[in-house]
Amino acid sequence: MASLSPKFSFPILLLAVFAYGCGDLTGDIQSLTISPAAPTIGVNQQQTFSVTAQDSLGNIVTPDTVSWTVSGNIGSITSASGAYMSFTAGNSAETGTIIATSSTVTASVTVTITEKGL
Repeated sequence: MASLSPKFSFPILLLAVFAYGCGDLTGDIQSLTISPAAPTIGVNQQQTFSVTAQDSLGNIVTPDTVSWTVSGNIGSITSASGAYMSFTAGNSAETGTIIATSSTVTASVTVTITEKGL
């Protein structure tokens, strides 16, 4: 079996340690952005929301899980699957908040429900 000369083995070892230590170059989620950002929705109407996650370098990353909640008497979550959520507005004009959480990072948007919609 051939062996590397000492002058070549150190740089290879250093490269291997560096590559192993870096792991995945994208990091944990640092920020979430919900779209649409400030919707106005008509009573009893549906709206789909999505969330985008970014790491500390600004790279778009896929969150493992996203939990969605509604604050205020504005309506309810019809269905949710990962980064997407379907919301149905209530039957009266109100203002409230939609919240997305992934890991320890949270984002929210203010939602306005109106009698006339947009």
